[in-house]
Amino acid sequence: MTTSDSEPERVATGPSVPWLGTFAETNVRLYAVDGYGRRGVVFRSLDASRLWVVLGARATFGLPYCWARMRIRRVGTDMEYTTTRRWPGRGVGAQLVVRPERARSLAAAHSDRSAPR
Repeated sequence: MTTSDSEPERVATGPSVPWLGTFAETNVRLYAVDGYGRRGVVFRSLDASRLWVVLGARATFGLPYCWARMRIRRVGTDMEYTTTRRWPGRGVGAQLVVRPERARSLAAAHSDRSAPR
């Protein structure tokens, strides 16, 4: 969770549990504005690599988390991300490579295009 300033937001306090404290997670979300101008977020997919996190989120909050095999690794300056869903919906997956230099140049190109002329 992040705030508008992109700072981490603490949901709960207390000591962290080493094995559960750090894990890979993916969420696909849609940002929307309704007819009254209210803003909201719709989560289309919530995947996590820790089964207990998935079961806890489903049981406690009713969130549709899925358990997935996930790997995040650095290859040079690239970040490689791979995920394959284990339960429910076994087999759905994705692979993504992020190249930071390319992302910066695309953002700069976009800001140049949207600047007033």
